[in-house]
Order: sequence, then structure tokens, then C-alpha cells
Amino acid sequence: MTPLNPYAIPERCGKYQTLREQVTPETAAYYLTRNRNPRTLRPSWVAELADMMRRGLFHETPDGLAFDREGYMRNGQHRCAAIVESGRTQVMTVTVGLADVQVAALDQGLKRSMRDVLQAPAAVVDGCVAAVRFVTNRHRPSAEELGQLMNGPLGALFLELAAACGTTRRYFTSGSMRLGAVVNLIRYPKERDYVLGTWRALALADIAHMSPAAMALYRQVTSQQTTHSTDRTDTVARALIVFNPRRRNATKIQVTSPEVALREARAALAPLMVNGKEPAP
Repeated sequence: MTPLNPYAIPERCGKYQTLREQVTPETAAYYLTRNRNPRTLRPSWVAELADMMRRGLFHETPDGLAFDREGYMRNGQHRCAAIVESGRTQVMTVTVGLADVQVAALDQGLKRSMRDVLQAPAAVVDGCVAAVRFVTNRHRPSAEELGQLMNGPLGALFLELAAACGTTRRYFTSGSMRLGAVVNLIRYPKERDYVLGTWRALALADIAHMSPAAMALYRQVTSQQTTHSTDRTDTVARALIVFNPRRRNATKIQVTSPEVALREARAALAPLMVNGKEPAP
């Protein structure tokens, strides 16, 4: 790897070239002083990148740092800020000498979704993403972390749901609903038929095969009696009731104090997370 003097960035930018560089927190801090990026810095994304760096889940890619011909950084502000926040040196590609037309073309490609990256069924990806968010409160897990989850017992449970019924229906087959179903598959392995049958009935709007609890939720949502249809925590709490075989005869799905149920659900999921434990927050 070519030793570089980061403070010579303006002089290095006379011609277009790409090198690999060890970007230390000190170097990243200096690069940020030369940042000229139209994007607003998003602290939440910086925090997530820094978390990945601390846990060894951030990897070098061809999409690194980029500087224009005047030595101003045009790509990489979030990565540099994350290096500073994490205190971890990262190997990155550093491209210098971008012409104006090249600067204008940055970030114009079609962004890959996690489904594209992992080449996996949407139901499994969405379910594992919901599990990580629910257990760790992190918005966006890494592709490496998701890959481990999908290839483990948690991914197998989401595949089992998809095999029971692959139909999608707004709200009823959301990631939060999948999560509630999977938690009950974990907690009541001998009642799989009830959990999977309820999942299938809600996905297909098959009223004839809904339990009283499933029918109660179906009516709440379709008649808009619940005002929390976009609240993930509320949806998980309702799903925990509906898919619970011991609550199958409930005629009203009411969430008053979800904290205990949500805590128990996290405890059920945690052993199935990466390396058999909850990822570090």
C-alpha cells in the first residue's frame, strides 16, 4: 500500500488516479475540513457506520473517498465521520483528480437493496432486518450480519412462514407481523400448526379459517379501528397476541402495556442472533 501524505491532498489532485490508503481518525478529520458535499451529514448513518467499524463489519469496497481537482472531498463524508467517531483506522480506495463532469455523476447509479446484495427472498430479508431492529434498536444491519442470520435458525423460521404462504398483504405480512409470528414459533414449537395457519389466514384474508384473535385484528385493521398501523412496536405487540396459541380465543386485541411482552419477545429472539447472542448495541 503506497504511503500517502494526507495533507498533500491539493497537490495530489492534479491528475486522476485511485490508490488504496489507510485512513486513520486523524486523516479522516483532516479530510472532513476539505469536505464539499451537497449532501447533509446524517448523524444516524454515521453512528451506524461507526458501529459496524467497531464490530469489524465494515469492509473496503471500490466506492471509497473521492476528491476533485482542487482537492475538495466530494464523496465519503459519512465514512470519514464514522472513522473519527469509532476511532478505527480503515483501508479505503481514495480517488483524486475528479473533473466536474465526474463529480456531477456521483451517486447517480441505482442503489442496491439488501435483497439485491444478498440475493435472497424478500420475506426472509425483511424478517431478519425487523429482528435486528427490534432486538438492538439499530436501523440498518450490515449485509454480513444479515447473511449470518439468514443462514441460521432465524432465517429458517422466516422461510417456514414464506413456505406456509407467500402472499403479501399490507400490514398483515409486514416485517413486524412476521416477527410476532416467528417469536411464537420459537416459544410454542408444538403449536406450529396454529401459528402457520393464522399466518396463512391473515395473508389470504381467509376469514373462514381465522381464529377469534385473528378475526379481531383483521377487523381492527380493515375498519381502521387501530390508529397505529404504521407503528412497528405496536404492530409487533399485536402480532405477539394474535399468533400466541394461548390467546387464540381473544375477541379484542388491545395493547395497553406492551413493555413486558416486548421484553419477553426480545429474550426469545436474542439466542438466535449473530454468534448466538444479541449483537453489540
